[in-house]
Amino acid sequence: MNNHFALIESERLKIQPMSELLYENWYYLSQDEGIIEYQISNYRMNSLEDSKKWILEKQDYFKKYNFGIFSVHLKSSNKLIGISGLKDINVEDQSEIELMYRLAKPFWGHGFGTEIAKALIEYAKNHLNLKKIVATVDPNNVTSKKILKKSNFKFIKKIHILGIEEEFHELVLNND
Repeated sequence: MNNHFALIESERLKIQPMSELLYENWYYLSQDEGIIEYQISNYRMNSLEDSKKWILEKQDYFKKYNFGIFSVHLKSSNKLIGISGLKDINVEDQSEIELMYRLAKPFWGHGFGTEIAKALIEYAKNHLNLKKIVATVDPNNVTSKKILKKSNFKFIKKIHILGIEEEFHELVLNND
């Protein structure tokens, strides 16, 4: 695994490891309904201090594994619009690397989810040399299911995570 992280850029976005300098922006963004809709993990921060602590934990994880939670910014303004990531998930006693993304509601419906997914898939393939990545999605989250389909993920089965039914999708990466 390469221990040097290069900024991930897409046409309109910059995707980078979380910075503690963003703790205020992340706190306010974490209150947005788009960030917390369809969630299993709790991304709503209760205070500025919680926000800073959460980011420091994500930085430590990233330093150890060279992947984790990223901040997502508009290239044009550097505005923080969401988070994304490649993170460990345990599915039926199997350790997997999961693609995730969460955007503030004003940024839904503009193709940013697909742009994030494609950029992180390339990062997983070209920098982490992963053989596959997975995604879990709420069965009612039609938009995320469309993003996964456009990104060539295949529906595998329904699973339960923390007692909540989710759809489990998988993408095999060709690293030849």
